[in-house]
Amino acid sequence: MTLLTVTATQLLEIIEHGVAATEPGATPGQFPQVSGIKFSFDPDLPSGNRVQSLTIVDESGAIIDTVVQNSELVGDASRSFRLVTLSFLADGGDGYPFPTTPAADRVDLALADNAPRTGVATFAPDGSEQDALAEYLTATFPQNTPVNIADTSPQQDERIQNLNARQDTVLPTPPAPPELVFGTQNNDRLDAGATPP
Repeated sequence: MTLLTVTATQLLEIIEHGVAATEPGATPGQFPQVSGIKFSFDPDLPSGNRVQSLTIVDESGAIIDTVVQNSELVGDASRSFRLVTLSFLADGGDGYPFPTTPAADRVDLALADNAPRTGVATFAPDGSEQDALAEYLTATFPQNTPVNIADTSPQQDERIQNLNARQDTVLPTPPAPPELVFGTQNNDRLDAGATPP
């Protein structure tokens, strides 16, 4: 596992890369697995222009930052986000464009193979992908109980929304404009209509 700092522009490039090779009936190995973000993409658009919405969310799913809205980068493109990913991906695996400059402030979390191992799962070095997953599974599910959770279908996925399978709900739909009612005092005439654009 590796910690990195990325800008809003770099985060968008990373997510665009993740969905760049998606085609009907095919989900390539570079397809992203994410948490802490929600995004929508249109696989019918050209690679590099597929992400329509991208938000940063907290543990409850509430939006704390909007990065992309209506396929446009929102806010300061140089604002930064700290993230964790696989070292394989941070090293450019699957062609991922993670930054390699000093500004990325990269920290590799996996300890050496011969370092002491802590926690319940000790078959892999602390800080490795295998260790993180095993520690999560043992903390979340009772021992010797098989995980029996069905995959979420593309139609129901709230995190990664394929717009060929569902409507974009990453960002809340703005409320309809209020009905405009106007008239004059002591006048029996009342006019109503939609708010002008």
